[in-house]
Amino acid sequence: MQPPGATVAASPRHCMGTPPLGGSCLVCRLRETLPGTDLVHDVRPHSWPAHSAIYQQGQSLGRVHAVCAGLGALQQTSPHGGDRTLRLIEPGDVIGLEGLTGRVAQSQAIALTTTHTCCMRIDLLLATARHTPWLAAELHALWLRALTRADFVIAGLSTGPARARVARLLAHLCDLSGPSHVPDLSRHDMASLMALTTETVSRTMAALQREGAVQSRGALLICRPDVLKMASELD
Repeated sequence: MQPPGATVAASPRHCMGTPPLGGSCLVCRLRETLPGTDLVHDVRPHSWPAHSAIYQQGQSLGRVHAVCAGLGALQQTSPHGGDRTLRLIEPGDVIGLEGLTGRVAQSQAIALTTTHTCCMRIDLLLATARHTPWLAAELHALWLRALTRADFVIAGLSTGPARARVARLLAHLCDLSGPSHVPDLSRHDMASLMALTTETVSRTMAALQREGAVQSRGALLICRPDVLKMASELD
């Protein structure tokens, strides 16, 4: 059954050549090394529009999603009703890993831009990993990658002046997509990532544009990484 808000991609190889935020995902490697297995045969590609939910907090997870292209975020709702972005979701990530331990989703996965994923059944993934050493090692590496993403949000985007936080985020997106293809995220999404108000992010972005560090081009930004690096180092 197709998840709400998702569309089935036209080709199971949609993750190949989907600029600007795209790259090789776990499913690409599985297709190359384990063709014809039940795990690969059951892979389901999906396309998620910007701001749609890939899965909800508290949802039972029967599948994990390998992110092939796009950008998303994991957001958690506190018992008091406040939302907080925990980490970015980037090409190459696998989300829903807590399902490997039988836990429900600990956060909500949101597509910030149009995002393409390939989802895999957790039972088949675990069964394959038991007799495929490289896959077992890859799952451990993906857990570490998830922790690194969370550390970046905590240490890089949640501390220091607003100007430095915004510059760090933009510099990070430059590294992902190149300085001329940075997605122009909504100010609300940026604010949630950096524990800032939407108004503060809007003012900071306007100042960076006036200084020539950032230029708007439709849904994309053209950035100057050298200027952003200097701004990101401000205390």
